[in-house]
Amino acid sequence: EGLEFVLAAGNAGIEAATNEVIAASETTMLIAVYAAVSFMCLLTFRSLAATLCVILPLVLTSILGNALMAFMGIGVKVATLPQTRRARARREPEQQILRYTHPVQKPARADHWYYWLVQSEPEDTTAPADIADRLHRERDDWPKGTVLIEGSPRGLSVYWKESGADIPEVENLATVLAKLVKELHLEQG
Repeated sequence: EGLEFVLAAGNAGIEAATNEVIAASETTMLIAVYAAVSFMCLLTFRSLAATLCVILPLVLTSILGNALMAFMGIGVKVATLPQTRRARARREPEQQILRYTHPVQKPARADHWYYWLVQSEPEDTTAPADIADRLHRERDDWPKGTVLIEGSPRGLSVYWKESGADIPEVENLATVLAKLVKELHLEQG
């Protein structure tokens, strides 16, 4: 009684709304893609067997990719890349990017920090010195296109401009995230 619920605003609200729309439309989108590919294969090859030889591996890789990510405990969200001070001053448009997160069940730290791999201004990195030094030493382990590492009580996240990543690259990302969660003592236990 007397409570009024309002929609979230700002980056968090837009991110949540974007992820809800993506989750709700994923099945419809996959069916549409499979149907379009099936139609084109039938039109091109005029063979149901050839069409199945193309569609079945496509469906299998979608299922295995999602299963691998669930097994490794990484989630993918479309997120708005936090802007550097220079980007805010220049009023540059925000960028949509993928965020992979290794969740932390029992956080050992309450701080929230950023470590920019693409350094525009040194003050944009808010990671504590010991963590920043460690992440700097690990620079070569991150996939090409990694822009930002974010640490929070929720987990360790990587903002990545993914383009044509393969399964070994995603596996490597999950391994590096899990290793750093332990080595940086982000989780109790």
